[in-house]
Amino acid sequence: MRRSVRALDWLMTLILGGLWVGTLLLLPLSLLALTGRGSLTLDATLAQPYTIELADGRRIEVTEGGETTLVDFAVGEERRVVDDEPPSVHTSVRVDRDDTDARAVVVAWVSALLGLAWFGWVNLQRVVRAARYGRPFDPRNPVRLRCLAGLMLASPIIAWAMSRTIDAVLDTDPAVHVDLNGPSWWFTLIVGLGLLALAQVFAEGARLRELERTTI
Repeated sequence: MRRSVRALDWLMTLILGGLWVGTLLLLPLSLLALTGRGSLTLDATLAQPYTIELADGRRIEVTEGGETTLVDFAVGEERRVVDDEPPSVHTSVRVDRDDTDARAVVVAWVSALLGLAWFGWVNLQRVVRAARYGRPFDPRNPVRLRCLAGLMLASPIIAWAMSRTIDAVLDTDPAVHVDLNGPSWWFTLIVGLGLLALAQVFAEGARLRELERTTI
């Protein structure tokens, strides 16, 4: 058990190094982005409506409501081309050097995410250190674990808000929706609920330990 905790402590130290590297790089990269000197590319999906033109002259037209029209396709071929969902077009968008608003929003969000990463690391590190020094049922550990759970459960909402904010200020023609790659909401839900359950176990352990102290 002690070896596992010690190994986890070493892992947290490695993560700390990565956080410091990201923090030190954030300032110069942010200055490059804000001044338009650095290249800034985002993954995105083409916003409806749009038309996909194939090399042989066939077209797939998608309206703003998601309705799909196939032009010059053979009878019976539609089912193989379009199923229940209209086809999506994924692309990479380079933010214009003069699009200061979009660049500022991206820098602000990246800074906020780095701050949240530090917040999560500090709470998890304190839990690990408490366990390593023989205080796994420290009464503050349940609070720390609940903070981590809240961060995990809120991450899909944060990603959605981030992408929508960038969409609102990004100047592109045609319009796009920014894609932020990250863990699925199923993963964040399972991990978040697991941390909440673990927090409850630690809270019960802390309560029993306190009861043991008061009865001796």
